[in-house]
Amino acid sequence: MDILEINKKYGFTEPKLSIEKKTNTWYVYVNYYYNGKRHIFKRKEGLNKAYFSVTKDTFTKDDVKNKRISKKEFDHYSKLLDERNNIANEIKETIKKWIATREFDPSSKIFYLVSNELPLLDYYSKYLEHKKKEKRSEGTITQYGSKINLFKIYLESEKLDSIKVNEVTKQLYIDYLQGLKINKATVNESKKDVSSNWYNDLLNFHRMVWNYIIDVKDLDLKHPLKKGISAKDAQDIEIHTAIPTEYIEESFKQLEEYGSEILKLYCEFIFYTMHRGDTLVQLQFKEIDLEAGIIHIPARKIKTKSKVDLKMNPYLVTVIKQYVQDNEVKCDDYLFGYEFVNSVRNQKKRYKLFGSRKSKRDDYTGKFDHFIDIQIPKAYKGNSNLAQIFKKGKNSSYGYKHTGVVFLREEGWTSDQIIELTGHKDKEILKWYERDFKPKLPEFPETIKPNRLNMI
Repeated sequence: MDILEINKKYGFTEPKLSIEKKTNTWYVYVNYYYNGKRHIFKRKEGLNKAYFSVTKDTFTKDDVKNKRISKKEFDHYSKLLDERNNIANEIKETIKKWIATREFDPSSKIFYLVSNELPLLDYYSKYLEHKKKEKRSEGTITQYGSKINLFKIYLESEKLDSIKVNEVTKQLYIDYLQGLKINKATVNESKKDVSSNWYNDLLNFHRMVWNYIIDVKDLDLKHPLKKGISAKDAQDIEIHTAIPTEYIEESFKQLEEYGSEILKLYCEFIFYTMHRGDTLVQLQFKEIDLEAGIIHIPARKIKTKSKVDLKMNPYLVTVIKQYVQDNEVKCDDYLFGYEFVNSVRNQKKRYKLFGSRKSKRDDYTGKFDHFIDIQIPKAYKGNSNLAQIFKKGKNSSYGYKHTGVVFLREEGWTSDQIIELTGHKDKEILKWYERDFKPKLPEFPETIKPNRLNMI
């Protein structure tokens, strides 16, 4: 019998939103029946933050007309109300999903996690215990524990220590191995470099853990390391080389002229926000506060799984405001979306700012690859006066995040200040992004200060 059939006996009602008027507390609830009595299950995560606190939840245009509230306040409160309702709708969908997929404990009012929703690190711990029961040598267990601890340090630095096993992709391990190449000291302070054999041994260990997860624990998941990771993927990080500061503006001009305007905008947003393309393509207009100049990035839309309130560069605010002024933009439109338009061969995708359909990061990676492989080499060949900025195998759209970090370091920003924007847990992982940063030595003082002379 599946979970849904089991949970049917509790007679769950449809999730509904309710508000306690005295305290203005919002919550989503379902009723269920247990031992002949009706009970209630509530969830209210994120619904009652101070951010939403207003003296009145519902305002009408009559309030504006009668000057009980200004139009600016009305628009502000309406946006807050929409955002609060969106969170409530997400909770409703979550409860429905739990009823269909998770075992419910009616006495404790808990929906138990299914195996493929448990944290990845839990399975690494289970794997180590499994090997101990197999009576592996003490040296082997120590090596395994060391590899797990190294992986844990990386996940914590990226705020991924709670990532669920069903959220893991091959890219996680590629990022991990590339990060180790930059942060060699994290691996072993006595080593000046890390050998290919060491990487292969580490990769084989993680593959064994996944064999255990799928074969021994019998989880119906895709094996992220089944086909392995090529040496190029694991160790070649040159493709994300930062563009020299003096050529940043020119690089954007070349992207627009020889690529496309939308590709230029995509790279500009990566540069100015220093966030990944897979985050940007998920962002919607309702998450952008133009008045405050802030993008509220939900935890579910960011790799680190932690909500970020990102202060936008004034240039980006101007770009968005101008676009909104000239075009009709809906609340749910995606920052980098697309629409279907008629063409000679049926329909094709037209990528644009604030499209109703969600695009993928790979769509823009493909556009940049086409630009770097075909469009810009042709332009360089036809115009020798163009600055030769882009090089195949050296540059990528994601490289603009590295470029942004290096630019801020050159402008005097500290690593601690930069991670406030990037959302990283600590500045160790930032070494990967700022590897092209070369601090300039100050000029040597011409004379010794008088007080120093008196000490000699």
